[in-house]
Amino acid sequence: MIGSDLVHQLPNWYRIEELLQQVNLLIVPRPGYPLMKSALAELRRRGAQVAIADLMGLDTSSTAYRETGDSEALPPPVEAYIHQEHLYPWQDAPREKQPIQ
Repeated sequence: MIGSDLVHQLPNWYRIEELLQQVNLLIVPRPGYPLMKSALAELRRRGAQVAIADLMGLDTSSTAYRETGDSEALPPPVEAYIHQEHLYPWQDAPREKQPIQ
């Protein structure tokens, strides 16, 4: 599962053809990132099995969260999971080095 903001990046991923042979993609539309037919066609040309989710994703991104640490940007269960699994290196940094909230 990926957000529609990543669709245009996928063709540039390392060993993408190999990856696309191993997975089926579920693309979640996200606000501000319309799905382009040409990008979907390129993925299919490379062998991707693509489905589009029938929902709209959140108007937030992991990049924005990593850069700001803004706890208002995520639903509480998602933020709890991020902290539980130590998904971002800055979580374990001393407080003075963590992003400003």
